[in-house]
Amino acid sequence: HNYYVKKIKKSKAGIEVICSNTISNKSFYTKKLVLGCGTLVSTKLILEYLNVKKEVKLNHHPRLFSLFFLKKSWSNNMIFQPSQNHIKLKKKNDLFTVDLRPGNKLIINSIIKFKKIMLPFKFFLNFFRSNMLFVNTFLHPKFGDLYLKLDNNNRMNVYSKNKNNEQFFNKISKMIYKFLRKQNKIFPFIKNYFPGYGADFHYFGTIPINGKGKLSVTENCQLTKDKNIYIIDNSVFNFKKNKYPIGLTLANARRIAEDLS
Repeated sequence: HNYYVKKIKKSKAGIEVICSNTISNKSFYTKKLVLGCGTLVSTKLILEYLNVKKEVKLNHHPRLFSLFFLKKSWSNNMIFQPSQNHIKLKKKNDLFTVDLRPGNKLIINSIIKFKKIMLPFKFFLNFFRSNMLFVNTFLHPKFGDLYLKLDNNNRMNVYSKNKNNEQFFNKISKMIYKFLRKQNKIFPFIKNYFPGYGADFHYFGTIPINGKGKLSVTENCQLTKDKNIYIIDNSVFNFKKNKYPIGLTLANARRIAEDLS
């Protein structure tokens, strides 16, 4: 239909799902509704459905991108190369996780898509991609600084309270740099890029399983205030050490699907 879910509300038939294609609206009616729209959208729909206007903490893992230049190429034959190593502190290892990935075509294409000014250098970047080491540094959710709230017209506002993590990121980056230099793996160059809050994709925990109040779901992922609405995305999880949640999210979605089938 090429429609997206705009709003949900109660009706005599059960639940009305109001959809839009930006030109016109169309309503669908169902007795049970399963939302897997992603944390932002699912939370927005539920906040409006329950008429909740309070501020909601949007859990996430702030991240820093870093680029190192390898002395020896890190070759692979895959279009997409997953992370090869994780680095953590021996003590307090929940503060951050560092994810190391060798350069590949997918990463290069993503850089060019994001920074179109790099397009003339595409051949050069691909030629040296096996000598590039791309690093993601993910912080513990306690460093997160995003909040979600609906205004009086039910428009979603996502905002930061300007928590300063860049200094901490720089400290970690220097630690990784020193470690790789000590291993004689890299040249003495580094390029860091902090994309700002909201630039990651690991949003979660806004409507947790067995949480308190209206914004919670049961162990079967049913909304506490309406057992006919199921939520199966990251909204229901409160990750602490799991920085890569997609596997658990998919497994949980399959669990709920089997219960409903």
